[in-house]
Order: sequence, then C-alpha cells, then structure tokens
Amino acid sequence: MRNSRLIQVGERPTITIRYVSGNLTVRAWDRTEVAARDEDEELLRLVHEGDSVAVESDTDCNLQVPVNATLQIEQVDADTSLQGVKGKTTAQTLSGNVEVRNVGPMVLVQVEGDLVAKHLDGDCTLQHISGNAKLTHLHGRLTAEHIEGDMRLEHVHGDCTINTVTGNLTADDLMGNLSVVTAEGDVEAERVHGRCQLNSVAGSGHVEEIMGGLHVETVEGDLKAERIHGDCQVNTVSGSARLEHVMGNLTLATVEGDLEVERSHGNATMESVGGQLKAEHIFGSLTVDKVEGDFVGRHLMGETMAQRIGGMARVKHLKAGFQAHKIGGDLALAHVLGNITAQVGGSAALDLPLAHGQQCRVTAGGDITCRIPSEANVRVELESGGDLTVRGLSQQHDIEQGHVEFVLGNGDALLTLRAGGSLQLSGQQGGPRGAGWGAEFEREFGFEFSEEFGERAADFAQQIASQVEKQVSGVARQLEERMARWGGGDEIAIRVQEKVQAAMRRAEEAIAEAMRNAEQRAREAERHAARAEARRERRSMRWEAPIPSTPPRPPKAKTPPVSEEERLMVLRMVSEGKISVEQAEQLLAALGRSESGD
Repeated sequence: MRNSRLIQVGERPTITIRYVSGNLTVRAWDRTEVAARDEDEELLRLVHEGDSVAVESDTDCNLQVPVNATLQIEQVDADTSLQGVKGKTTAQTLSGNVEVRNVGPMVLVQVEGDLVAKHLDGDCTLQHISGNAKLTHLHGRLTAEHIEGDMRLEHVHGDCTINTVTGNLTADDLMGNLSVVTAEGDVEAERVHGRCQLNSVAGSGHVEEIMGGLHVETVEGDLKAERIHGDCQVNTVSGSARLEHVMGNLTLATVEGDLEVERSHGNATMESVGGQLKAEHIFGSLTVDKVEGDFVGRHLMGETMAQRIGGMARVKHLKAGFQAHKIGGDLALAHVLGNITAQVGGSAALDLPLAHGQQCRVTAGGDITCRIPSEANVRVELESGGDLTVRGLSQQHDIEQGHVEFVLGNGDALLTLRAGGSLQLSGQQGGPRGAGWGAEFEREFGFEFSEEFGERAADFAQQIASQVEKQVSGVARQLEERMARWGGGDEIAIRVQEKVQAAMRRAEEAIAEAMRNAEQRAREAERHAARAEARRERRSMRWEAPIPSTPPRPPKAKTPPVSEEERLMVLRMVSEGKISVEQAEQLLAALGRSESGD
C-alpha cells in the first residue's frame, strides 16, 4: 500500500535526501508542504527540524516540495528525475540516468548514467558524467568537467566552459563564450555569440558563425571554420583545414594537411602548410612561411609573400605585389598589379599588365613564357640558357648569346627575366586578351600545368613555322600561278640554287637542333608533372577525391623533308628577288609542316 506523509514547511525549505536505494522523483508545487510517498512506511524515514527535512528511502522515493526549495541529494542508486524546483540543487553519486526540467541553479557530481537537462534558470556545474549529457535552454553559465560520453548544448544564455569531453561535443546557439579545454572526439559549434576557444581536440573541429573570434590551439583531425566575425588564430591542425569568411585577422601556425582559405577580410599569416594551400578573396595581406605542396591564390587584394613553396604556384588577380623566395615547381602569374619577385625551380608563365612603375623580377630554372602589353612603358632585361624569342613588340631587338636589353616607351616599369631553359617574351595589343591566350592560360592554372608547359616547350622551336603555316595554302596557290606564267627559268634556278642551297640546309639543321632541345625539355617537364601528380594523389587521400590525370597525347609525327620540287620553287623566288633568304627559310619550314598536317 502506498503511504503519503505531509510536512508543513516554509516557502524556502532545505530538503536533504541522504539516501535512496531506488528511483528518486522530485516535483515542485505551489504549497508550503513536503509530501513523501512510499510503498512501505518502514522503508521511508523523514526527519523534520524547522525548515529542514531529511529523507532516507530503501526503495523508490517520490517527493513534492515547494517551488523555491533547496535540494541536497547525497546518493541515489537508480534514476533521478527533478522538475520545477527553482532553488539551488546540489546532487552527487547518482548511479542511474538523470532528467532535469525547469529547475534553478544546479551542481551535479558523479552521475553514472546519461543526463538530460532542459530549461535551467541559473548557473550549472557538471562533474564526472559517465554517460551522455544534453542541455538545452540554459539561462546561466555552464561549467562541465569529465563528460565521458557525448555532449550536446543548445540555446545556452551564458558562458560555457568544457574541461574534458571523452566523446563528441555539439554546441548550437550559445549567447556567451565557448571554451573547450579537452575534447577527445569531434567538436561542432554553431552560432556562438561570444568567443570560441578550442584548446585540444583529438577529433575534427567544425565551427560556424562565431561572433567574437576563434582561437584553436590543437586539432588532431580536420578543421573547418565558417563565418568568423572577429580574429581567427589557429596553432596546430594535424589534418586539413578550411576557413571561410573570416572578418578579422587570420593567423595559422601549422596545418599538416591541405589548407583552404576563402574570404578573409583582414591580414592572413601562415607559418607551415604540409599540403596544398589555396587562398581566394583575401582582402588583407597574405604572408606564408612554408608550403610543402602547391599554392593557388585568386582574387588577392594585399601584398602576398611566400618564403618557400615546395610545389607549383598559381596566382591570378592580385591587386598588390607578389614575392616568393623559393618555388620548387612551376609558377603561373596572371593579372598581378604590384611588384613581383620570384625564384622558380621549374618553369614560369607570366601574363603581366606592367602598370606604371611596376617591377617584375623572375628567375626560373626551366622555361619562361611572358606576355605583356605591346604598348607598355618598360625597361626589359632578358637572359636565357636556351632559345630566346621576342615578338609582337614595336621594336626589333638584337639578341646576342641568350641576352637582350631594351626599353619600350618611357621605361618607367621594369621587367627582368632569367631562364635556365628557353625564354619567350611576346606583346599583346591593348584591349581584352584573345580567346586563345585566355584558354591557354586557364589550362596552365589547372593541374595540367606542367604537362601543358612541356608541350609548349616542344612547340617553342616551331613558332615561326606555325605562324607561316596559316598562310601556306594561299602562298602555295600564288606560287603555282606565278611559276606557270614564269616558265623557262630552270637554268637560272639551278645557278641560284648553288649559292643559296647551303644556307637553306643550315637553316633546316638549326630547326632540327632546336626541335631536339625542345623535346628534351618536354621530357623533363613530363617527369616533373608525374612527380607533381604523385604528390597530389597522396594529398587527395585525406583532402578530396583525386583529380584524374590528363592522358598523354600521342607523339607528333616527324616533319617530312621538303621535296626537291618545292625547294626549287622557293629558290626561283629567291633568284627573282621576290623573297629574301630569311623568308625562304621560313617558307621551307612552313611547307614541311603543311605536308605533315595533310
């Protein structure tokens, strides 16, 4: 038979529950009485002294207490349920699950099961929760230590300090600061209206919409941070990291994997990136000490500086200057408005506006291809260990032993290029870039950069022939018509042939030698591309799906020799004075390429 006892107390009594061997249920009501119910009167013991009531029960215990009562719970061997008590609750040694609703300030120590707490009005302290903990709608500060399961926080109107969580931590809509000392699982935090600090996270970290700034000391997994409305400071990330929409300054010490930064409105400083670094829409300066992989930068507003880049570097749309003390791979630059200084181990492709007073100094161990406005005002210094070509500019330039210097316009800009391989400088008329150049440069900005660069190196020796090739069909028709009208000139052609045939053959030998050199550079570029692809595949296993490599193109057919009939036709034009010896060399090369394309 269930027994019920009523004890008259004041509005704010102190209820001490010393021991309950079963389940404990406490409900608040609007009466100044304590009601206790038990199955057996002998199993329930109550001690009443003034405004204090002590309770012991050898079975389940059900209590009703005044709303503003203070609860002190010392031991419960089963589950505990508290509801509606607005006074302070202090509980320890709770062996089962704990459910708390609509209560005031609370301290829980040593809960062996799970904890569910909803609508708490006051500060909350948790210590040693063996199971999971879920708290929602807390109007006060939260301090939690040693949560051995997962922890979830929702709608907390106060600061949250989490010392140790063995499982995962999820926090959503926190009006104060969030501080996580140690989390052995993953951490996810969204809509934190104060500062967010993560000291040690053994799993991954994902934070979004942090109003007061972010500080991360150590994350063993990956880190993703979005919409940080303050400064962002990250010390160590063992995995990869992605940071988006950082309104303040960004500081990163070490990211062992790949790093992606998009839309940072302050200055960005990075010490060490073990994988690839991709930075887009950086409105302040960007300073990088070391990147082991590739560096990709697009839409950068401030000065961009890198001490060492192990892979290739690709930068497009930079409003300020670019400095790279050492780039192990290739370099591609387009639309950079500030000064440029770069030391490149591989090849370099440059598309430069050469604005007023701009200075560009690039040294590359491989080839350099550079495009500038043909009307630029610039002082040019070029040095090449291989072929050196200048075209599309308003002046003719004498090239001696791979070196040339000249001035265009008033020369207020500076362009200094030094290439261990071939070097090509070309001019572009004012206005939008041609579609061909744009498509070519976009390919260079993709992962096929090294392979495309190798092919361009192979084509380098045939540039003159390629230009003439477009006109070969028309020229050939004109020659056939003129030779048909000419007639009877075989004797003259034979005599002229003796004088110029040696020059023709020397020109062919020079082209063949240039082709052999270009093919060697292409093979070197292909080997570099294979090594770069291997690095990308290793990084992509932890960052994203691997990018399929571009299949190798079939080798180009060798150019067949020019027939004697064609050679004779050209020699007749030389003897007639219609073309020069140099033009004859170009035409012979073009005729050879025309036959190979048929």
